[in-house]
Amino acid sequence: MKEKANLVLKKALVVFFCFCTFAVCAQENATSVLNHADKIRSSDPERLRSILKTITPNTLSKSDRELFEYLSAYSLSMSGKLTDAILLFEKLEKNADLNIRHRSIASLITMYAGVGKWTEGLEKLVNIKANFEKVQSQETRENLLSTFIVFYNHLGEYKLAQSFANDLLAITQNQRNKCFAMAESLYSKLQSGQSLTQSNFDSAIEDCKDANEKILETGIISFLAEYFIKNRQYSEAIELLENNIADVEATKYAPMLAAYYELLAQSYLEYGDYENAEYNANIILETKDQHQYQQSITTAFKVLAATSEKQGSYEKAYYFYKEYTEALNVQLDDKLAKNLAIQKAEFDAAEKNAQIALLDKENMLLKTQALLDSESAQNKRLALALLTMVLVMFVLWTYKNRRNYLRMQHYAQTDELTGVANRHYFTQQANTAIKYCKRTDQPVSFIIFDLDYFKRINDSFGHQVGDTALKTAVNAAKLACRKNDIVGRLGGEEFGILLPGCASHLASFIAEKCRKAIEQADYSSSGHELEVTASFGIADSSNSEYNFEKLFAGADFALYQSKDMGRNRVVQYQKEPASFHI
Repeated sequence: MKEKANLVLKKALVVFFCFCTFAVCAQENATSVLNHADKIRSSDPERLRSILKTITPNTLSKSDRELFEYLSAYSLSMSGKLTDAILLFEKLEKNADLNIRHRSIASLITMYAGVGKWTEGLEKLVNIKANFEKVQSQETRENLLSTFIVFYNHLGEYKLAQSFANDLLAITQNQRNKCFAMAESLYSKLQSGQSLTQSNFDSAIEDCKDANEKILETGIISFLAEYFIKNRQYSEAIELLENNIADVEATKYAPMLAAYYELLAQSYLEYGDYENAEYNANIILETKDQHQYQQSITTAFKVLAATSEKQGSYEKAYYFYKEYTEALNVQLDDKLAKNLAIQKAEFDAAEKNAQIALLDKENMLLKTQALLDSESAQNKRLALALLTMVLVMFVLWTYKNRRNYLRMQHYAQTDELTGVANRHYFTQQANTAIKYCKRTDQPVSFIIFDLDYFKRINDSFGHQVGDTALKTAVNAAKLACRKNDIVGRLGGEEFGILLPGCASHLASFIAEKCRKAIEQADYSSSGHELEVTASFGIADSSNSEYNFEKLFAGADFALYQSKDMGRNRVVQYQKEPASFHI
């Protein structure tokens, strides 16, 4: 009996040991797979997507799960889903460990450039540059330098981008990072008009081939094609692009594909092959939801207008020239937003320097006071102690009153339900912003939106469900706005958005983003399947002057036009009633 018991115990120990060994091996295998996926994330994005599909996140350790989420966000960005990628990177920025947090911040800065959030990107970039010397990890330092290069190239600050590229080349031993730095350096030189030869591009292409970085290699090839176009070598550009377009399509990297088709459309147009120019321009427009690359969209409309004119289709040419003008205006508005972001960053830096100078003076004053204290008599020390006690009591009293004041100010300025500005405070803020835009000769736009058939929700499901729907819709609209846009509740289910430094084309673009965000928002927290839409009206300073009442009246009038046209749409106010832009 005893021998039988010992045999059972031995078998149990063997099973337990095998189970533990399997668990450890499974964990080590998952870590190995994720590290491999991390190494190939830019060279083989399609393989990265395949690997991520094979992994079950809830079986991973905390560090592996954070790396999995980072790679998932990276994969989303490579697929052109920038908004989804940003949300995941922002989550990792708050909750992940130091290494993944730094990598997520670096990716966020690049993503913000991709979606035109220049102010947010610059704020993070300035903050991380200030703490760059404290970063110990060589890999993290190189990733951050790469981020600086990309962001400044997007911003049009090519000298800064080239300077950081040189810094990266000076310290990195990583073949991929060398390839990346050379590619971005070539781009900044090409865009700033510096002297280049074909051999510069050929050398960089060979380095990227050695690093097995196909996307970066195809990127440099596109720069070489642009170099050919600038030098009127159109046949060379066409041959180069056509020979490599299949490789680009294999990467499924939407922005790169858009850039190739844009260069092909330009080259064929200049070469006189209007059929192929039109074919490539149409591909850009058909896939614009995937790549969202505004420059390629603008070029596509320009090429289609020119080819239509060359072929004698003047009605089509007029239509495409009109679309080209609107697309170009969106690009110009984006450029204005970049300049405003740079000005704000410079102002913030100057303000910070002034604060540092003030703190230095305060420290000097404290040192002087300490010297006087050491030389003072006992009675002076007692008097100083008493004075200090009174001062502390005064500070505490002031602090308490200040907190009460700020709390009361918040209640007085904020709509309790939605958290945006109430009508009174919104009007004050709007008037201040309008005066500033008028003084600095910047455009300003005003949006009014109203939730469609909102009373039906309250009547059918009750006011609590209506309140939840209202908060969800407003939060969705706020996410679609820029950071410096002013949002307020005008009353009931009606809201206003003031957009400083924003012309009518960009305002229409932002309003359409808000409309889609409200329509696609998740209202399941209300406990019901709700379909919520909103109607939008827009007015801007070009047709309503720099006057809040006139902007309000124009936007309100356009809002009623939107409702009359069937709701769930954006209408731009014009002085002539027959020419509303939808």
